[in-house]
Amino acid sequence: MKIKRSNLLNIIFFLIHLSAYAYFFSLNNWNSNSRYGLTMAIIDQGTLAIDAFHNTPEWFTGDQSYFHGHYYSDKAPGTSFLAVIFFGPIYAFCKLSGIALGAIEIKVLISILSIALPSAVGALLVFIVAQKITGETSPAFWASISVTLGSMFWPFSTTFISHALTGTFIFASFFLGFRAYSAGKIPNKRTLFWIGLTMGFAFITEYTTALVIIWVLAYLFFKAVQRKQFLKSFLLIGLGSVIAVLPAVIYNQLVFRNPLASGYSHLTDKQFATGMAQGLMGIGYPNWRVLLFMTIHPAQGIFWQSPALLFAIPPYLKLTAQKYKAELIMALGMAASLLITMSGYYMWWGGESFAIRHLTPIMLFLVIPLASLASRLKPFLIASTILSVLQMFLVAATSLFVPDTWVKNLSLLDPFRPFQYSVLYSTIFPQFLIGQLTGNLGRSLITNPFCSLVPFILIEGLMFGLFYGIVTGRLKLKWAS
Repeated sequence: MKIKRSNLLNIIFFLIHLSAYAYFFSLNNWNSNSRYGLTMAIIDQGTLAIDAFHNTPEWFTGDQSYFHGHYYSDKAPGTSFLAVIFFGPIYAFCKLSGIALGAIEIKVLISILSIALPSAVGALLVFIVAQKITGETSPAFWASISVTLGSMFWPFSTTFISHALTGTFIFASFFLGFRAYSAGKIPNKRTLFWIGLTMGFAFITEYTTALVIIWVLAYLFFKAVQRKQFLKSFLLIGLGSVIAVLPAVIYNQLVFRNPLASGYSHLTDKQFATGMAQGLMGIGYPNWRVLLFMTIHPAQGIFWQSPALLFAIPPYLKLTAQKYKAELIMALGMAASLLITMSGYYMWWGGESFAIRHLTPIMLFLVIPLASLASRLKPFLIASTILSVLQMFLVAATSLFVPDTWVKNLSLLDPFRPFQYSVLYSTIFPQFLIGQLTGNLGRSLITNPFCSLVPFILIEGLMFGLFYGIVTGRLKLKWAS
């Protein structure tokens, strides 16, 4: 039995990303531990309170809420709910079998199953969309990895926080609609229901992604109206969304005695509580100066950290000539909305983070303009993608979480005199040079930090070579057609 060449390439593309997302892990940070705490409270103790975890060395977190004598995670619960589904049965089996799992083993397994695996699926969906837009495998490959490996999506797919997972589920909701509409078909009832389900789950994983979800809904609304399918479409999408959101509503009612409450309403950290009380959940008016820091400044600017993303701009200069206008407008709208909105957030830089992590959910959608890039510019996209991937490799291998002390000197950092500080090259790169790396699967067998990267490089090199050997026809496999 032969496997189709296109399916084989999709499998290899998926494995390239699964190994990249699963190989590295950042375990001990407040954000992750808050989510780990809720996961373990549910599967180990059958409770929603993290009293037994929040103040212990392995699970310590300051990202917590306090209500009626108990401590709870202050995060949207979706990430932990997914971990319960994926890891809960494994944990129950280990307990019944007398297999003792330490905190590190538990955290790594949860991270791989709940973040790396779904994110790799999201990367595959990106590649399928890019192939549809370009009609060619090689250009689709470069457009895809510019966002899946060349943006902050890669590092945030290696740790148990919400942003990459949310981006995956929102993109999945778009993909389900795009796949049908781009083939000239109307999404069936099951597809519409799953669109709603993935949207709803994205929302209960990170509430701020409502801004992105609105643009996907607008796109689906436009396509449904074109095909006179509006009422049916949105009833089924609404049903799926309600079912996905319901567990979070029940969670909030059980924990905070209010179905519309959230952990951010009962924060224990006074500084965070004061910040989140500003405006709407900490979001005030847009700030043009912050927009410069978010985009072009070396401190954390997305175009500095991922220069390949600059090539998402040219397709909009000739929008009327583009085939996928609705998709391009959707991607532009969500990117602009999230950038402008988050520029007014009191902690726009994302705390102790190498990047503005709240922008992660839009990264996958940037494949739409990148795949629409004119052919004459694609060699430049390839060169900038290689640089972007190398820079994100530095982050994934070293640390996603860096001190945000530089923000205290923000008034001294002039956006028009940018070469004063860069998270990548002032903090992360020096750490990499001295071997101060994050955890990775190779460290379980190899103590030298640099040597622990060798298995990863070999695995990725082998799969990249296999992929391009098949694409170019230099590698011929008898069992592939």
